[in-house]
Amino acid sequence: MDDRFDRRELLLHLGDVLEAASGVAKIDRPDVPVSRLALSDSSLQAFPFLRNVATRVLAKDFSQRVASAYGHWPRALLEAELDHAALALPVRRELFDGGADGWDAYVGYMRQKVIWFGVELPDNATSDTKTAGPSTAAPVQERSPLEKTGWPWTPLG
Repeated sequence: MDDRFDRRELLLHLGDVLEAASGVAKIDRPDVPVSRLALSDSSLQAFPFLRNVATRVLAKDFSQRVASAYGHWPRALLEAELDHAALALPVRRELFDGGADGWDAYVGYMRQKVIWFGVELPDNATSDTKTAGPSTAAPVQERSPLEKTGWPWTPLG
């Protein structure tokens, strides 16, 4: 399956999320929910997905939650096969747990660019996401440049 455009869109979204986290951190209102800040602060208007974050996610916790939700994305997006659930489940757990409507809106937003995002996930986010994401990844093994074959590297020889 040729998913290079999906990978590109997910990387672009990751950049938006990091920029949004930086913007939230600059606002000196740590005890305000991120979703409320997104509605009231003009600097966050470029990030519509913030309006859907669960109301229990406060500005002071947002950067840590973003790191936990998206921290494994760069490595996951370089894998030969994308693990769709491992990309989506930590995001649901960290930013949308307890807010099904917010998660559904976020999935709708994401599916405008990546049609499979958030599809066919288990219903129980808390138990299923503990085994998904970076903790289940195989240990990284150092390889010489000559051993890198397959996506995105071209075979040598």
